[in-house]
Amino acid sequence: MRRGLFHALATFLFPFSSLFLPRTVFLACTASVASTLLLLEFLRLNFASVNRWFLLFFHPLVREKEVAAVAGSTYVPISTLGVFLLFHRDVAIAAMCFLAVGDPVSGIVGTRFGRSKLFDKSMEGNLACFLSCLVVGFALSCTALELSPLVVLMGAFSAALIQALPLPVNDNLTIPLFSALCMAVTRMLSGANGFWVFVFSP
Repeated sequence: MRRGLFHALATFLFPFSSLFLPRTVFLACTASVASTLLLLEFLRLNFASVNRWFLLFFHPLVREKEVAAVAGSTYVPISTLGVFLLFHRDVAIAAMCFLAVGDPVSGIVGTRFGRSKLFDKSMEGNLACFLSCLVVGFALSCTALELSPLVVLMGAFSAALIQALPLPVNDNLTIPLFSALCMAVTRMLSGANGFWVFVFSP
């Protein structure tokens, strides 16, 4: 629960900041965060003393498999850079919010109530991921973002689908990138001109 809450709050910080910061400032700050985390990961994975210090402070937030591997949180600013560089701002914001909500909700529900398995994830967790993304997507489309119900539906479905698949790539990369791609294609096919590089957006 603690790790899921931290994941959600830390991830939400990126799309929330993009609403208020100029694009260049936002991307520069995100790149700085990504660079800092990558440097920290390099140091702790190559120097045992740094890793011990890291685990002393962040052990409750680190999964067992991340003790000797790159932490999942490191991928969040990287995927943020990817979606904000490749897609329209509204699509990128929604994709990062799907990651912030869908991934931890899936883990919490799957751990507590999971019974049926799909690949290595529970069906209950997958459904919770889809529904939570759907709720967040519709809330965003009714307030801050210009996203049609169909785009939100496809984004939520694709986010839940990709997190359910047993891929070797971290969810913090695959969920936002895949859901953003599906939303952008849906916008393009529905005439919303959604599949365009964000650098050319107003």
